[in-house]
Amino acid sequence: WEITEQSINITACQRTTDIGSKNGCFFTVAEKLNDVSLCNEIQVLNNDFYLKEQCILSIAIKKGDPQLCDNIFVEKSKNYCLTTIARGIEDFNKRMKETAKYMEESRK
Repeated sequence: WEITEQSINITACQRTTDIGSKNGCFFTVAEKLNDVSLCNEIQVLNNDFYLKEQCILSIAIKKGDPQLCDNIFVEKSKNYCLTTIARGIEDFNKRMKETAKYMEESRK
């Protein structure tokens, strides 16, 4: 998904029929808008909370808002969210790389 500020259209996500594409669309738009409520539009498939939780985790860390971490279901991920925000890592890119690595490792 390549989304710019000018082309953000939640309706396009809603109209998408493929669940994987729809979830990817909502994830991308949520991150672009820093709107955690859009993470709730991501459908959990086969009890796999990965994409939804990655969406919430990413926005919580980006905003530095520990209250958003309370929306994370998996306790290990919630603790990671809170710890990362508490550490107050200044370099956003470093935080995102750490987050991506953590989420990938947590899937194993």
